[in-house]
Amino acid sequence: MQFIKETFREEKIYFYGSIYVILSLVAFGVINYFTWSPGVVTELSTVALLCWVSLYLPVIVFNKFAGWKVNEFGFVLNKRVGLVMVISLLLGAWLYVREPEIRMFDQWHYSLIEAFARVGEEAYFRGFIYVLALRLFKTQKKPHLWAIMLSSVAFTVMHTQSFLPENGSPILQILLLALFLAYLRHTTGSLLPSITIHCLLKGNLLGILFGWAIYALFVIWAYVERSLEKRQWNTA
Repeated sequence: MQFIKETFREEKIYFYGSIYVILSLVAFGVINYFTWSPGVVTELSTVALLCWVSLYLPVIVFNKFAGWKVNEFGFVLNKRVGLVMVISLLLGAWLYVREPEIRMFDQWHYSLIEAFARVGEEAYFRGFIYVLALRLFKTQKKPHLWAIMLSSVAFTVMHTQSFLPENGSPILQILLLALFLAYLRHTTGSLLPSITIHCLLKGNLLGILFGWAIYALFVIWAYVERSLEKRQWNTA
């Protein structure tokens, strides 16, 4: 009876998660198509803020009510993540020497806004949707392939601004980028590589540092979560 209850609860979680993904993709697609503008985001509008907060929301909600661990979403530290950080720092230093202007925008808070948005996208697509797909297709032979494909398609579908004449990013280019970022997520088990690349493509070196700082906050959350679990286990 307990197994039946847990299975039913799990199916409800997957159902709610899938509905949230569908509704959010529709909303993001409409908003992106009608509000997109070229260049860096310099003003934090109410609509944009609500959209970006909604990208982080599933990590918080599914952690609290479904019991999904924070590190499952890709907020981890391991040897591969450390290697990514070292390579990124070396490349960042090289870019700064060659092009000092890539360090930051006219105002530092432009970089912070971009970082908040891009980390949110990674937390949602390569974090939440990736984990949701892994769980939905866990009985398949290679569930990570489903996670890579579905998270990439969802990321591509959201970028409806690609169909605007003034946008210079073809939809196929976005899909290929999404597949590459999802593959990095799979091979490293972390969102840090995709966050680093995404922040650089949409921002600058300061944006990457802000992105890393946001990532670090989630890693600390994951560490605290594991520590509390160990303490409860030891006292049980």
